Amino acid sequence: MIKFTKSIIIQVLDNNPTPIIIVAARKPGLPVVYMNPAIEILIGKDAAEVIGTPFTDIMFEGNLPGTADECDVGPVQNTDCADRQKWRAGDDLSLSLNVRMVPLHDRPGQTGYWMLSVVGDVVPPGATQAYESAALHDELVDARRQIKSLQRIDSLTGLANRAAFDELLERDWAIARREKRQIGVVIFSVDCLAEYGDIFGRHATDALLRKVAHAINGTLRRVGDFGARIANDRFAVLIGEPDQGHIETCVKCIEAKVRNLAIHHPRSTISRFISISYGLASEVPERKKQSATLLDKAVSHLEAGHKSAGVRQTDDEAVIT
Repeated sequence: MIKFTKSIIIQVLDNNPTPIIIVAARKPGLPVVYMNPAIEILIGKDAAEVIGTPFTDIMFEGNLPGTADECDVGPVQNTDCADRQKWRAGDDLSLSLNVRMVPLHDRPGQTGYWMLSVVGDVVPPGATQAYESAALHDELVDARRQIKSLQRIDSLTGLANRAAFDELLERDWAIARREKRQIGVVIFSVDCLAEYGDIFGRHATDALLRKVAHAINGTLRRVGDFGARIANDRFAVLIGEPDQGHIETCVKCIEAKVRNLAIHHPRSTISRFISISYGLASEVPERKKQSATLLDKAVSHLEAGHKSAGVRQTDDEAVIT
């Protein structure tokens, strides 16, 4: 088994374009224990001068993560949540931010840290004075650009979201039509997900979806292959240059990885464990057709498969000889 070291995790956080800050949950004032370079750019301060200082010195309006700290701001519950906050930044600038707060458990059921990530647009009230500094202005523009890139990411799984998938499908469809080559889409659905959620709750369901997303993304080896989460229980894989062997290998590998998770599902009508169904479609794009027709075809095959107790559904165009 491959194990991630602490240094690798830090590298992942450091290279993440999302502004991220981590605070200690059990200490007064929620002292900052980590902040990545994206946060440094956003607030205009170096990590060295912020780490160890109370987060309450940065955030002056909004809800604090769950804490016993004596503060006029009302605490939120120890669960994943979002909040509108105002932070202090360099040059006396204040930033109005949408912040997602995620508890990090260092012991079972006990929140040891909070990870706060900035999502959405940054709105700097009274930023005219700050914009007099060209360097700071460039940093803010770059930070906004990085934050907007988050709009293409599914926050739960880390995969691309539906908007990003539709955009890439449209682009690859046009290229495939021009080059007169095939393009394929596979739609995966987690079987009986609603029933799983009824038993185990939202947090267990979210964890399950992250594991399925990891199984899908870890299987995509070719440069032209692309995975996304397009609905609550559905994932899509775009196959840039499909051949029958590659599609079958990819699908079987994903099925096996999900099956090997061995997550018990007492109410599944398919298996004792979590399973997935899929539908696929592949064709050489015609001039008058839109890319959405390929996606719709894969979805219809998936739904037909559900009616046939999860049997794989394809069409003649999807079988490449």
